Amino acid sequence: MSQTMRKERIVWVLLGMALLFFGQVGQAVATADVSAGNLLLDAPTAAVGIIKSGGDRLIHRYGTANFFAGKNAGNLTTTGTYNVGVGESALTSLTTGFSNMATGSFSLYKNLSGAGNTAAGYAALYTNTTGSSNTATGSFSLYKNLSGVGNTAAGYAALYPNTGDYNTAAGAYSLHKNLSGAGNTAAGVLRSL
Repeated sequence: MSQTMRKERIVWVLLGMALLFFGQVGQAVATADVSAGNLLLDAPTAAVGIIKSGGDRLIHRYGTANFFAGKNAGNLTTTGTYNVGVGESALTSLTTGFSNMATGSFSLYKNLSGAGNTAAGYAALYTNTTGSSNTATGSFSLYKNLSGVGNTAAGYAALYPNTGDYNTAAGAYSLHKNLSGAGNTAAGVLRSL
């Protein structure tokens, strides 16, 4: 089999898989660029341009300059821009927030309009709705932050209950009792006020 025939066969298999993801062939519009070996999908809307698995969103770029990958990551109603969500249900509630980066299942899960946040780890910044310019690295870090601004948490459950602004915590459970305090810094495991 020639190289060109192999490319064509692969493209048609990928096209068939993409059509299956959409459920009904009539609703899916995909174009195969055989010469370049690419699979081109229509711009995403609520009905097309989305790769699904088992009926759930898996990969899409709905909105302006957004990218979402993972079971039900992102949503199909956001007007937010320049967001990246990777992991199951990452940035699922996003409405108008922009320039957010969520990696890890349920990271920035409840974020609505918060901007400039970075969450890495399972459920990092989970409850954040309007808080901006926060960085949470580690599972459950800044978990209960609703509207706090400028916080940095590194470590498992660091700043877990925090709702204050401009706190820095490094180490597992550091500042784990800080509820609304502002401008605090703690380093080390289980460091609290």
